Amino acid sequence: MDKLKGYCGAFVVGGVLGTVAFLIFNCYLMAGIQVVMAITFMVYTMALIGGVLTIMGVYQKVTKFGGMGAMMPMCGLSGGMAEYMIALRKDGLPSEKVLKMGLTAPLKIFAVCYGTALILAIVAKFVNLEVVPPADSMDAVGFAPLITGFQAIGMFNAFLVSGVFCLVGQVIFVNTKLDFVKIFMGCVVLGVILSATGVMSYITNFGSGGMFLSVIDAGEAAYLALKGLVLEGDLFNICRYTILVLGILVTGVACGFIAKKTAND
Repeated sequence: MDKLKGYCGAFVVGGVLGTVAFLIFNCYLMAGIQVVMAITFMVYTMALIGGVLTIMGVYQKVTKFGGMGAMMPMCGLSGGMAEYMIALRKDGLPSEKVLKMGLTAPLKIFAVCYGTALILAIVAKFVNLEVVPPADSMDAVGFAPLITGFQAIGMFNAFLVSGVFCLVGQVIFVNTKLDFVKIFMGCVVLGVILSATGVMSYITNFGSGGMFLSVIDAGEAAYLALKGLVLEGDLFNICRYTILVLGILVTGVACGFIAKKTAND
C-alpha cells in the first residue's frame, strides 16, 4: 500500500510540475520570446521556484509526498541541493565543506551528461545514429514544434508525460538499490541516446513544457548543443546550456545558504 501511495504521489506531483512548466513556458512564448530561449527561461524559473520553496520549507513536504515526482524535474535538482546543504550546515560543517559536498552530486550528473553527449555528437559526425527521422523542428537545433497558448490538450500532454516519467523513476528508486544520483545519471544518458536516435523529438513534441522540465531532457539539450558545436561550430547553444546549468547550481547553493541564515536570524 505504501508503494502504491508513493507511485501515485510521484505521478501526480510530476504531472502537476510538468503542467506548471507548460504554463510558464507558454507565457514566455506569448511574450514573443524565441522557443529555445523560452525553454531556457522556463527551466531556470522552475529551478528558482524549487529553491525558494525549499527555503520556505514547502518543497520538502512536496518531496515527502511525491518522491521522485518532485526530484526528477529540474526544480527538484535545485531544491534538492538546497535541502542537502541545509542539512549539512545544521550538522555544523564548515561552509567550504558544505559547498564541496553540495556540488559533488550535480557536478557528477552534468559531467556524465556532457561526456555522453560529446561522444555521441562526435560519432554522429561520421555515422547516422537516427533510428527514426526527427520530428519537424522549429529551429536549427532541432527542438520540436510546440503547442502555443493555454490549450487543454497541451496541459494534459504535459501532465501525462511528466507524470509517467516520474512514476518510472519512483518505481526504479523503490525497487532497486540505486540512489537518486545514479538514477539522474541514467536519465541524462537516456535523454542523450533518445535524442541521438531521433526518438526524443517525438516525445518533446507531445509533452512540450512537461518534458522540457525533466532531467531526461537535460540529456537531449546537451546532445543538441554539442552536436551543433561539433557539426557546425555553433557556440550559442552550448554556451546557453552551460549558463543554464551554472544558474541552476548557483541557485541551489544560494538557497541552501540563505535558508540557514534565515533560520539563524
